[in-house]
Amino acid sequence: MWEQVLVSGCGHPVQLSSNTGGFTSGNYPSNYDDGKSCTWLITVESNKVIHLWFEDFALEDSLTCSADSLTLRDNVGIIGKYCGPSKPKPIVSLGNSLVVHFDTNDRRTDRGFRALYRAVPPDTTTDIVGAGGLLQGDQGELRTPGFPEQSYENGALYQ
Repeated sequence: MWEQVLVSGCGHPVQLSSNTGGFTSGNYPSNYDDGKSCTWLITVESNKVIHLWFEDFALEDSLTCSADSLTLRDNVGIIGKYCGPSKPKPIVSLGNSLVVHFDTNDRRTDRGFRALYRAVPPDTTTDIVGAGGLLQGDQGELRTPGFPEQSYENGALYQ
């Protein structure tokens, strides 16, 4: 079942190491506080990757997410930086760890977010995000879904 939902990674990072779990911004579903820096460190078994998705998401909107923002980083680097009223698409990490960092400024707040995650085998990533997957071999071909007939989706993340 799901690990207890944690309400704060603010002040000091929260370590999450269960195969399934969740966390929320402070005060969720009420507005989060101004001037916070919160971090959740998710680590699962070394032969798994992390599938993370948001059940709810509403942060202060800004053009380049320079106000309140949520940043996701895995073993390879930054996956994305998110803000505004639109829920990010589900993501899958490239390794067995994921850092979720939430920063708020001193201007405006919103409802925040509720995130859930689970450890999954790397070969299931294509089913979760609709493309990508595990490639092996000395050579091959890589294309966006539907290429060349279709354009790729806005905001898509394929790994």
